[in-house]
Amino acid sequence: MARPIAAVVDLERYPGSAVARLGAHVEVFGLHSQSVNDLTHELRNLQPTILFCGIHHRIDDELLGGCSKLRMVASPATGLTHLDLEYLRHRAIRVLTLLDCSGVTTNVFATAEHAWLLTLALQRQLFAAAAAVGNGTFRRDAFLGQSLQDRVLGVVGLGRLGRRVASYGTAFGMEVCATDLRNACMDFDSMGVRMVGLEELLHRADVVSIHVPLDQSAMPMIGTDEVALMKVGATLVNTSRGELLDEQAVACSLVDGRLGGVGVDVLAGESDPTFDARQSPLVRAQSDGFNVIVTPHIGGWTESAVSHTRSALVEAVLREVGGA
Repeated sequence: MARPIAAVVDLERYPGSAVARLGAHVEVFGLHSQSVNDLTHELRNLQPTILFCGIHHRIDDELLGGCSKLRMVASPATGLTHLDLEYLRHRAIRVLTLLDCSGVTTNVFATAEHAWLLTLALQRQLFAAAAAVGNGTFRRDAFLGQSLQDRVLGVVGLGRLGRRVASYGTAFGMEVCATDLRNACMDFDSMGVRMVGLEELLHRADVVSIHVPLDQSAMPMIGTDEVALMKVGATLVNTSRGELLDEQAVACSLVDGRLGGVGVDVLAGESDPTFDARQSPLVRAQSDGFNVIVTPHIGGWTESAVSHTRSALVEAVLREVGGA
């Protein structure tokens, strides 16, 4: 009897030991197609039982319609926006994500580090200053920056990543306030974090950093009304999901001078097959020379984080198939 097939996007990013563990129970094939059409054909030819997907393809009927043997989708992420969960439930396809890997992300803070990188770079107009030097202009006049000490950091969401960013703010001598509904029972006084409502946070913070899961009922979290509450010259950072921001409203706030800088690692609709980053209002604002930094969802994309989380995902799959 032929063994089940596991098709793996970015197979080269999985540690050899994890691939060997998986290969002891299923046939492992790497997927190399970049376009949706090519990946669809590749999957139809393989007819996998398990798909280890990435985050840059929408996992839906268009992609999986021809995969009659598929029984499980494993995603090395905590976000779910790239997964058509209703379709997968209808097909009775089991979904595993890092949310199912108990405790594995407890000490993984790569995305928090990236959020802080964006925060620091925006305060000092770092990318624009470096680009100017590369173009032959070694003058500081146009790049008067802002210090973080004695300013106010507002953290939206005090989960694993939000708490780490709050600790960075404290280390930099900032006053830290936060809003969080999911962890309201925790003792944040000991962390030096003052709990406030979202409106007060937006009104008081010089830097707002977002660390919440996507809630379809609350999209977008930051739109025209919320931006209007923020301090003139404030900085906004989002490393969670692009849909949390009304990108047009945020971009307009840069043009009219309300916001002093915006840093995002995520864009709305980035998992859609027709997604074109150049159409994002924030990418256009970056191209127009405003203090905007857009990075391509690389917050958790570090060697240690990728190795750790993908190994854990393989172990979670093996437990499901009885190979643990």
